[in-house]
Amino acid sequence: MDLPFKMEQVYNTPIEKVWQALTDQDAMKIWYFPQLKRFEPSVGFNMEFDDDGSSFKKQWQVTQVLSGKKLAHSWTYHGYPGASEVIF
Repeated sequence: MDLPFKMEQVYNTPIEKVWQALTDQDAMKIWYFPQLKRFEPSVGFNMEFDDDGSSFKKQWQVTQVLSGKKLAHSWTYHGYPGASEVIF
């Protein structure tokens, strides 16, 4: 049986700064994933990553966007079972 895992984090900063960090490609590289190659905050967009030599090849897709309020993406790896969704 698969049990959901839920983690919540509160950031003590204005929502505008958090939103920028989540949606601006250059800001995302700094705090989230430096190997991020291409990102657009658009439902259905497949994120692109530089090959960092890891055997875990990310296959992440934007699943939800509510401007200034919510961003979600899938979290899967090519060739590995299981899928998650990350919601900010």
